[in-house]
Amino acid sequence: MLAKTQTEESVWQTKMRSKTSWNVPSSTYSKHSINPIRMIMEGLNLSPNPNKQLIALSVGDPTVFGNLKTSKEVLEAIIDAARSMKYNGYAPSAGYVEARQAICNYLSKSGDHIEVEDVILCSGCSYALEMCITVLANPGDRKSVV
Repeated sequence: MLAKTQTEESVWQTKMRSKTSWNVPSSTYSKHSINPIRMIMEGLNLSPNPNKQLIALSVGDPTVFGNLKTSKEVLEAIIDAARSMKYNGYAPSAGYVEARQAICNYLSKSGDHIEVEDVILCSGCSYALEMCITVLANPGDRKSVV
């Protein structure tokens, strides 16, 4: 592969900046995909209470506006994990066994017996809900989530 000259690169960047639309067809799957949380949020017509301070969650991320400070213990655990060089790549799809085991230990304190294989860690609530619905429902099914 030959390297682009500075002029070719400049011409390409100008073309990309001037592009006003894309002609990329959407897949059938993407046309039928929805984000239920966003649909709910966009459909709400709420007026803030003028007597109360608004707590912005930024679509579920309370860290954006400083509403959720990371504790010293969590920061130290993250630093220790990074320094161990054991967790610096992609995690297993279901989450690290150590984290899943910690959840089992915590939940088993109430008398329930939970196995590591019963726990799946997800990155974000939307994905967790999507996974649950995908497992429980087939295309065309109507389910109520309460």
